[in-house]
Amino acid sequence: MIRSNHRGAVAAACGAVRHAHPEARRRGRSLLPALLAGAALLAGAALATTVVATAHGQDSTWTAANGIEWHDPANWSAGVPTGTATFDSAAGSPAVYVVYDASIGTLAFTADAPAYFFGVGATLTVTGTGVDNASASAPTFWIWGGTLAFTGSSSAGDAIIDNSGGTVTFAGSSTAGTATIGISWGSTITFGGSSTAGAATITNDGSVLRFGDTATAGAATITNTNFGSVEFLGSSTAGTASITNSQYSGTSFGDQSSADHATIVNGMRGSTGFTGNSTAGFATITNQQYGTTSFGAVYGTETPTAGDATITNDRGTTLFWAHATAGDATITNSNGGSTVFNAWSTAGSATIVTTTGSKTEFYDYATGGLAAFVTTGTGSVNFGGSDGADGDGRITAGSIAGSGRYSIGAGNTLVVGGNDQSTEVSGMIADRSGCCGPTGSGALEKVGTGTLTLSGSNTYTGTTLVEEGALIVDGSIASSSGLTVGVDGTIGGTGVLPSTTVYGTLSPGNSIGTLTVNGDLTLAVGSTYRVELSSSGSDLTHVTGTATLGGTLAAVLLPGETAARRYTVLTADGGLSGSFSDVTLAGLPSWYTAVAGTLGDDVVLDITLALAGIAGLSGDQRQVAATLDRAFDTGPGLTGLFADVLAAPSIPAVLTQLSGEIATGATSAAFRQTDQFLELMLDPFAGGRGAGPAGGPALAFAPAPAGSPAATAVAGAVKAPPDLVPDVPRRWRVWGGGFGGDARYRGDAAAGSHDLSVRNWGLAGGADYRAGPDLVLGLALAGGETAFSLGGLGSGRGSTIQVGGYGSWRAGAAYVSAAGTWGAFDVTTDRTVTMPGVADRLNGAFTGQGVGGRVETGMRLAVPGDVGVTPFAAVTAQAFRAPAHAETDAAGLAGFALAYAERTTSAVRSELGARFDAVAWRTADAALTLRGRLGWAHEFSTERAAVASFVNLSPAGFTVLGASPAADAALVSAGAELTLSRGVTLRAGFDGQLAGATQIYSGTGSLAVAW
Repeated sequence: MIRSNHRGAVAAACGAVRHAHPEARRRGRSLLPALLAGAALLAGAALATTVVATAHGQDSTWTAANGIEWHDPANWSAGVPTGTATFDSAAGSPAVYVVYDASIGTLAFTADAPAYFFGVGATLTVTGTGVDNASASAPTFWIWGGTLAFTGSSSAGDAIIDNSGGTVTFAGSSTAGTATIGISWGSTITFGGSSTAGAATITNDGSVLRFGDTATAGAATITNTNFGSVEFLGSSTAGTASITNSQYSGTSFGDQSSADHATIVNGMRGSTGFTGNSTAGFATITNQQYGTTSFGAVYGTETPTAGDATITNDRGTTLFWAHATAGDATITNSNGGSTVFNAWSTAGSATIVTTTGSKTEFYDYATGGLAAFVTTGTGSVNFGGSDGADGDGRITAGSIAGSGRYSIGAGNTLVVGGNDQSTEVSGMIADRSGCCGPTGSGALEKVGTGTLTLSGSNTYTGTTLVEEGALIVDGSIASSSGLTVGVDGTIGGTGVLPSTTVYGTLSPGNSIGTLTVNGDLTLAVGSTYRVELSSSGSDLTHVTGTATLGGTLAAVLLPGETAARRYTVLTADGGLSGSFSDVTLAGLPSWYTAVAGTLGDDVVLDITLALAGIAGLSGDQRQVAATLDRAFDTGPGLTGLFADVLAAPSIPAVLTQLSGEIATGATSAAFRQTDQFLELMLDPFAGGRGAGPAGGPALAFAPAPAGSPAATAVAGAVKAPPDLVPDVPRRWRVWGGGFGGDARYRGDAAAGSHDLSVRNWGLAGGADYRAGPDLVLGLALAGGETAFSLGGLGSGRGSTIQVGGYGSWRAGAAYVSAAGTWGAFDVTTDRTVTMPGVADRLNGAFTGQGVGGRVETGMRLAVPGDVGVTPFAAVTAQAFRAPAHAETDAAGLAGFALAYAERTTSAVRSELGARFDAVAWRTADAALTLRGRLGWAHEFSTERAAVASFVNLSPAGFTVLGASPAADAALVSAGAELTLSRGVTLRAGFDGQLAGATQIYSGTGSLAVAW
């Protein structure tokens, strides 16, 4: 407490303050004279004052019982507080003035507290919680000449702070909370330590707001006007604050400070500057209405960076000085905005977009680094004001793109591509910027692994070097003084080049196109000339001068395309010299080869097909492959479905389907039908035809005569079977029968044939006449059907009609029989060629003719017990003629139909063996005889083939082999014959031909009547 012998002086001072209070609340600064007068009076009174102070952190409630002065104990419920000062609605006055230094922990405002006003003319230090306001009315702190200091973890809460010529500080971990803070001329607000501006709203009218140490602007909203400034020093950050600079005000970052994630708007000539080692962090910065952002001091040594910021120059400017860098920022110039690099600054790895009417410029020793430059509309980038980082005129740019203008500068070399991006410039690359700047040539150098596409008409006149990556010219660089492509570089496109020397790769076109060299072309040793191929054409380089060939010609077939026979890949108006040392072919299987040659002033590439050289092909597959090879090599190439064959996933399987092997089955089916008809006519089992001596069973179906003397003589030496059924002489006999069978022929993998199954059946009838005692002659007619199949490779059917004649002559126990036949065979075939996306169904139809004959001789030897053994020998000869015919395409695909050439196939078979007969039982009216045969058959001609050509391909024929019968086979037969009186005979038999590659099973049955 204060004790004084000069109470009148203190009272006078307090009275002066009270009288000044209403005016202070209305006008703020008018309190200063009263405060100063009060301070003088109090100072005089202090000379005669004895002060007895008791130090303790007490709490107290404001009562204003004795005035409005903070230090008067009478204004508090429990003396001047140092802990918590509570303010409520019961106080006599809501105005509090601090004219002596004071310290308080917490300023607590109750819910009913009015809007308190604090005038701070000395230092008020807040050390505890700070402003704790439960009221809807915020307290106001007016600072004029004094200091409001927040320390520790204190907070300004929702206070209203009007700094008019005083100082506000935040230290420690204190915060401005959600305060509303105004700064007038001559005032300062400082954030130090780890303090934060929180979510405060700060208006800086011509004064200074400073952040130091590790302080942050938090999420504050800061507005700078009338030359006001915000300073970030030390390691402070702008946090996520929103900062607006206008009317020549600004924000500055120095030391190691960062704009962090702040949003900064520079309008009405507002500015933001970065010096030292500061960074724009991830801030969003907008320069409007001539607002600016600068990095570095003019020609200083600092290294500030734009970091990862997003900067928009909307009628504003961003400047880089000293050794500043644009970092990884994204900078957009629009509405006349600009970005300018000066001194030794660099664009770093930034992305800089320049739109219509805007510009990006380089001066002094600045360079583009690895930045990505993009122009839209008429935006421009001018490198012409810089001499390069080393003063040698070499200026780098990570990449360039867009429709605007890029100016290299006289004597400069623009080195593009260091960021390995692939971009396109549809605008122009020029020597200088418009009409301005020194005249002279600018050179272009492409580096990096990316691709730079130039699709506009470029006017730069210096050299062009493709050191790395690819330069695709779809426009023109004809104004360049010359193009050189290094060993790691590629030049291509469909545009116009100057005279060109290639040590790397020349790849004209853009997936088939023409590239023009306006001058001479040299393909050096070790270079590669790469051309793409399709079914309709190839890339082409047109040289207006001379072309010197060398290196490798590398041809590549485009995916999904098929190869043509010949391509013109280069033409030189001034002539050709040299040759390619090697030719390679990609995108095609190994059965394609390529050969380069010259034809006049043209370089031609001939593609040859060698399907027949595929390892492991069968004979049939190789025949078809060779046909396709010839068609490809002698024509324009394979098109349509035949081109799909070359792209099929399994060429051998497709070649098998193309062969048309099913046509060979018709021959085998015809031979089976004829063979059975011949054997039916000559079967010695049929009524004893030729099986016994004179006096034995009759020949064919003729009646048996009485025994002759010769027969009687032979019978004395060779025992003949007795007459089975007594009969009367008969000369005529008619018969009818049926036959059928199933044959399986094994295919030959080496030849390419496949397993063939043949089924046949028929009905036959005939009549014979005994022309003499030992001679029978007869005629027969047969009709039937055949069916044959190669499994999944096709099937066929046939209808047949045959006529035949036969005869048998007997000399004692020996006999000679012969038969002949002619027949017509109506044949149809059906097969389907399948590939991915293709199912081509093909049908064939023709009428063939077949002839055949069989001669058999033998002699019956009787053994005891009514058993006979007849050794025999036979020869069967057949021929089948298939006329020329063509398949039809049921699917309408104009695909793989075959035209078959006329072909006659002959077959000769010999047989050796023995026939056996034995009487099983007999009565006066009937007898049953069992028959059998064992033998060996040999085929002298086993080939079953057809000659075909593709209807929709050049006439190149091939031979396809089908399954063949075995050369040697065992013959087995078993049968029974029932002879009745009245000249009636019933017969049934089963025959088999058995071999490793052939199995044939057939059966016959007949009824004969003689009279």
